[in-house]
Amino acid sequence: MKLYSFFRSGTSHRLRIALHLKGLAYDYEAVDLRRKQHLGAAYKAVHPQGLVPALQTDGDDGLLIQSSAIIEWLEERHPQPPLLPPDPAGRARVRALAAIVGCDIHPVNNRRNSTSYALAVGLLAQRLAGDPGVQAPWPRDLVALSRLQLKALQTALNQRGFDSGTPDGVIGTTTRGALRGYQRSVGLPADGYPTLDLLQRLQAQ
Repeated sequence: MKLYSFFRSGTSHRLRIALHLKGLAYDYEAVDLRRKQHLGAAYKAVHPQGLVPALQTDGDDGLLIQSSAIIEWLEERHPQPPLLPPDPAGRARVRALAAIVGCDIHPVNNRRNSTSYALAVGLLAQRLAGDPGVQAPWPRDLVALSRLQLKALQTALNQRGFDSGTPDGVIGTTTRGALRGYQRSVGLPADGYPTLDLLQRLQAQ
């Protein structure tokens, strides 16, 4: 078997754990997401969706994609040792925990368009509550800041008296509070969201 993976990919990590627990050997080919190798023609020829992990099987099962589906395949093809508890309630708990990670946490914490996902979830909750729908055009051109840009943003906030803590490129409650304080001071909507426009405004002052 050949595993296409990346060491910082959470989905790849859980598949490697399953392979290890099963005691299965495999060849490893790194797909560097930081350098966008997953978007290149070479990897797209392997997996047109351009995602990791992907597992090339030795037999007729071909290329398998999506970590949860691959783990289920492992359990069916290599049932020993089992990954799931023997009792129905135990198996349900394990599947629930896997769903929490895969369905609730991962979509808003990965390298794809998590902003649109979060906006869609927020819009759905708003509509279910009886509130109006989209009030402005969908922000398709909104580009997330890089880690270095976020650190520069935090540094600029600190220099202007808005305490964002030690610049680390991670946006937490302290940085969002500093962002809201700055936005209020210049008459902008205080949403605490870091954008390139905010970074440029801060650096220009």
